[in-house]
Order: sequence, then structure tokens, then C-alpha cells
Amino acid sequence: FLDQEGVFTGQLFGKIYFFICGSFLNMVGWTKENIFLFNSTMIFVTAFIWYEILKILPASFNKMSKLLPLLLPLFPPYFFAAHTGRTDVFTLFLMSVGFLFFIRKHYFLAGIISVLAIESHIMGCITLFYYLSYFIYMQKHCLGKSSVSKPYLKLFVNPALMSFIGFFTGALIYFALHHEFFSLGILHKIVSSKTDMVSPVNNYILAYFTDYNWYYHLPEFTLFATTVYIYFKNKLYRDNPLLFILLVVLLISTFITRRNQELLYLSCASSSDAIFLHLFCHW
Repeated sequence: FLDQEGVFTGQLFGKIYFFICGSFLNMVGWTKENIFLFNSTMIFVTAFIWYEILKILPASFNKMSKLLPLLLPLFPPYFFAAHTGRTDVFTLFLMSVGFLFFIRKHYFLAGIISVLAIESHIMGCITLFYYLSYFIYMQKHCLGKSSVSKPYLKLFVNPALMSFIGFFTGALIYFALHHEFFSLGILHKIVSSKTDMVSPVNNYILAYFTDYNWYYHLPEFTLFATTVYIYFKNKLYRDNPLLFILLVVLLISTFITRRNQELLYLSCASSSDAIFLHLFCHW
């Protein structure tokens, strides 16, 4: 584990993960094998959650609902994260659960879980970009209409209102966990320090394919680039606008949430690999 007395770990982020994982290790023993077992199990549980998510999304996503749980644990970012004692897998798990609640219209719970994902790791903010993608997709019926009916208005107001109530409730839980050491000054310093990373490419999708051991990811990049090309060449975005929205929003997120190589892998797991699998199976 990282230094638990540090400002970043424990005092401002990660208490939920440390408590749950620590409780598990108290029962089975504090060994490296057991922490790998914990995180590996979280990966397989997350794969099942994405199976449930894809069954709810538009029909074209159903084609990959049975394929993703089999492939997800094999991708390098997930495999790497499953064999560490870091919080990354737990953050991905919470992000996935929150997205499942959001598309099932449990907006209040989704709002709470998104903040808990951020509490486990600052990159949990990727959860909000997934929510935004689906929220924009829900508004597609309103585009081009001169007037908006009550059912369409409900598609905007209810998700936004209940999600913000959930965000506020989640924030209360966060402050209850961290009130003793919380400081806006320290939080601002942490966030500001992450905007000027040492990585040559401060965009984690680009860095994934160009930085450390970039040649390992050439097959992924080839498949990713090919499927994106075919997707736009055949104008598949007309059949599934959610896929296009997800692609655009997650790419934008890479310029807003910049990380270095140290926290690269699960960030890519929640964006570039996810986009690739969506496009490849849609194709």
C-alpha cells in the first residue's frame, strides 16, 4: 500500500477502499496474494456489471454484452490493476455501478455513488462523463423541436435534479469521512499539481499509445483506429447516436482530467478500451 499518512491517500481520498479492503484482509490475512485476490475479484464483478449495463443500452450494444465480460479482464489495464494493491479497481467498480444505476433511472443513488468513486480516487470523476454521455443521449428526442412536451421535459429535469441531490448527499458523506483533515487549500494544491504532469503527453489516451511500452499497445491501436474509421465511413452514428456521444464526451474528458503514467492504466480502461470495445462489437 501507499503511505496512508500522506495527504492524498487516506486524509482526502481512499478511506472507503482502505476500510473495505482492510476488513477483507483482516479476515483472510495481510498477504500480497490476498490483495491480488481482492482486486482480481473486483475486476470480474465489474465485468458482470458491464454485462448488465450493455443489456439495457440500445440494441446494437447487446451484441457485445456477452463478449465484454470475457475480454475485459484480459486487457492490459485491467490485468495490471488486478495485480496491485492500488485503489484503481475499486474506483472502476464504483464508476460502473453508478453508471448502471444512472441508466436504470436511479439518479439519486447514481449521484451518491459518483461522489464515492471520486472519494476512492480523484479519477472517479470519469463517472460524471459517463453520466453526461447518457444524459445527452436521452435528450435526442428534443432536438429540432420548436416546443418541448412534458414527457420530454421530464427527461431533462428529473435526471438533473435527482442527480444533483445525490451529488449533494454524496458530498455530505465525503465530508463526514474527511472532516478532520479536509482543507480546501490542500485539495486545490493537489488538483492544481495534476494539471502539469511530468509525462510528455498530458492526455492519458495519447500517452497510453505513445509513452511507456507503447509497442505493447500497437495491436489495440490498430483495432481502435480501424473500427473508428469504419464507424464513421459507414455512418453508423446514425443507427446508434449514443456510441458517437460516448466517444466525443470521453475524448473531451481526456483533456480535462490529465494524468501521468502512474495513474494511466485504469483511466484508459474506463475510456479508450471501452470506446474500442463499443466500436469493434458494433462493427
